[in-house]
Amino acid sequence: MNNLLKLEFTRLKRQKSFYVCTVIMVALIFLSMLTANALANASPEIAAEFKASGIESLVGGMNNSSFALIASIFAVLFVCEDYDQQIVKNIYARGYSRKSVYLSKMISVLAATSVMFIIVELGNFKFLAVVGTQYVVAMANIALAFAIASVLRRNGGSIAGIILAPMLVGVVCGLADSFLNIEDFTLTSLWLSNFMTDVSTLAVSTERMLVCLVGSLIYIPVFVIAGLYFNKKIEL
Repeated sequence: MNNLLKLEFTRLKRQKSFYVCTVIMVALIFLSMLTANALANASPEIAAEFKASGIESLVGGMNNSSFALIASIFAVLFVCEDYDQQIVKNIYARGYSRKSVYLSKMISVLAATSVMFIIVELGNFKFLAVVGTQYVVAMANIALAFAIASVLRRNGGSIAGIILAPMLVGVVCGLADSFLNIEDFTLTSLWLSNFMTDVSTLAVSTERMLVCLVGSLIYIPVFVIAGLYFNKKIEL
């Protein structure tokens, strides 16, 4: 039984359907949040109807994510794959009983869908979503600081760099915004320095939180690659 469970959990780690189904459920939650925000902005009456506490939002997450349906689809895909590819026959041929195979597979499916459940609930809870976004934003700032320190390589210059560089980029973005004058869009809002301020309150909109999250996820590899590139160019 232990060997069968190890086999099942090893297969789960490589199961694409697990990751795809989980991403779909989390995406549905964010879509429901965006829809609720759009409706709330359209009418004060609708805003009052859609206004919910963190606990109420948490409870509604299962329905918003279609968890029961999508997790069930994952279970079907995971189980049927073994029969389609004759994996079950090979396991039986090694002397394992039908009962142990059935129970090990059931345990692995329940464990996988339990992980899905936790991820979906965390994604639906605004407080945890904001905190998670803050973490990613913080890591993007650390990536920038690391890149600057790796290039300048002096305490004084690096500290000055992590203070002045974001400010200078913000000033440039502000000047560009004044020149471009695009309605409902600013380059300043896309600059990293503004992200942490915006996600430091539960009142942040879902749209803005997503911008900060995606923006930070883009900045991190950009800073890492840029720092690595310039680091290679500088003599020790």
